[in-house]
Amino acid sequence: ESFDPKPNATSNIRGEFSPIATRTPGLQICEHLPLLAARSDKWALCRSVSHSWNEHTQGTCLMLTGRSSLPPSFSNSPKPTDFPGITSMAGRMAPGRNGLPGSAVLPYPIKTPGTLAGRMGPRFDPWMLKAASDCKWSGACPNCWDHQRRPGARHTGYPVFRAPNLSLADGLSQGRIDNRKALLGTIERQQRFLDGYATVNSLDRYRTGALSLLTSGR
Repeated sequence: ESFDPKPNATSNIRGEFSPIATRTPGLQICEHLPLLAARSDKWALCRSVSHSWNEHTQGTCLMLTGRSSLPPSFSNSPKPTDFPGITSMAGRMAPGRNGLPGSAVLPYPIKTPGTLAGRMGPRFDPWMLKAASDCKWSGACPNCWDHQRRPGARHTGYPVFRAPNLSLADGLSQGRIDNRKALLGTIERQQRFLDGYATVNSLDRYRTGALSLLTSGR
């Protein structure tokens, strides 16, 4: 319905929305995307992208990573050896500014192979923003993309997508946040000092043992 409305198909196949013309001759898209239609000379519609897998998790991994094969030891859960997903690659090429991430996933965090940074390292993982409530039918409301339109499906949660709360909680002031950051910095510095001390102490033991071995008359 978004980019392939099939206006000439029968009513049981075509979508419920009407098509509109775009700036590109012969290309029509959904009536609810007028701004994209006006800028169709700035983007491309790929109709030839496909894969040979008949399973969602495997197909999602290939589509999000741009690979033609699955990573070694593929599983349904993300692993550090996975190929990086497109959001992580975008975040790597266009780092975030002013405290904002370079890439984000919404309205619902789905962690499968191809959705995280994988081999690029966790620092390139996108922000997973939950802007929809859980729903037992397909995962996220409103109407949780229930494409089967099952009769009697009672959806849960709030009726519209909404951005997660990114403001400070009640009673949590900026000064309190600064104090917590300072305390965390102190703890981390102490941890680094103790780690360094443990390393030096270990070297001292080796040195003492070596000198004892060299100077012993045994």
